[in-house]
Amino acid sequence: MKKKMKNYVPLFLSLVAILLVLAIVSVTLGDASIPVRETGQILWHKLLEFLGLGDSIGGPREIILFNIRIPRIIMAIFVGAGLANVGCAYQGVFRNSMADPYILGISSGATLGAALAISLGISESVSGFGAVTLAAFAGAMGATVLVYSLAMRRHRATTTSLLLAGVAVSYFLSAIVSLILVFDEQNVSRIVYWTMGSLSSVSYQQIAILIPVVLLGSFLLYSNWRELDILSSGEEVARSMGVETDKVKVRILIYSSLVVAVSVAFTGVIGFVGLMMPHIMRIIVGPSHKRLIPFAMMAGAIFLLLADTIARSLIDGAELPVGAVTALFGAPYFIWLLTRGKGGQL
Repeated sequence: MKKKMKNYVPLFLSLVAILLVLAIVSVTLGDASIPVRETGQILWHKLLEFLGLGDSIGGPREIILFNIRIPRIIMAIFVGAGLANVGCAYQGVFRNSMADPYILGISSGATLGAALAISLGISESVSGFGAVTLAAFAGAMGATVLVYSLAMRRHRATTTSLLLAGVAVSYFLSAIVSLILVFDEQNVSRIVYWTMGSLSSVSYQQIAILIPVVLLGSFLLYSNWRELDILSSGEEVARSMGVETDKVKVRILIYSSLVVAVSVAFTGVIGFVGLMMPHIMRIIVGPSHKRLIPFAMMAGAIFLLLADTIARSLIDGAELPVGAVTALFGAPYFIWLLTRGKGGQL
């Protein structure tokens, strides 16, 4: 008798509910605390104004909500979901649950681009996007192209060659960033802060770019869930089952790189989201990417929104880098796994 498949719908709906509650709580917290009731009134009157049925309340609190907190919440949700999705894809392709979205040197490329823009004092913007953001995106995509070019051997790029190329490029670009820090002491704090990740300068223009990229990239990655399941068993097995492994890896690399590059360009490097959330969800819902990807995306959105809420509300008058907060959660989690004797599951 076949064992009935576990119903995961209640769990997914619970995650959706947690995300909604957390978003409501997050929008009320910060240096200027806004009660839930007043927040609701501001949102309601803004909706009436949008429909042409009334006027908004106006005032500084409305500005705080719509110009700072709501864009920030949206950014946290979509960046968290996107990084978690890419983490699932990379862990499947590389058959390693410790693989994360930055394993192929994207973060190092983005950091180098941002560091150069900051150090050279480039302040020009293009279509409303700052030089640091554009340089970070260019650096991330450049690193991806470089890694794949180095990994190509006889028109093929194996997972091992991709990993080795990613490590080599990451160390090389990080060395250049270190030299920039040595010779440009004036901008050290700005560069280091950028590398720790922040959602403090979010705009609707950035969101208008991020949401389509994350949604499209996530859909394309999810459409390869069968191939990811098979690749998790090894390339030899995948080829024997008719999977064109090289083409699949190229597709995964392109989709993933675009999502990560845009995310990093807008927020800086935020660690552990794409590493920890797929790992936790794999333990809960199993290894099938058909279930794993949507659950990991929801968990990633919750985790990053929680981390950002803590980062901006824990200390009055100051804001912590969100990457530092995610690390404070992520590092103890993996230490806990090791001390529980579950290191083999990593």
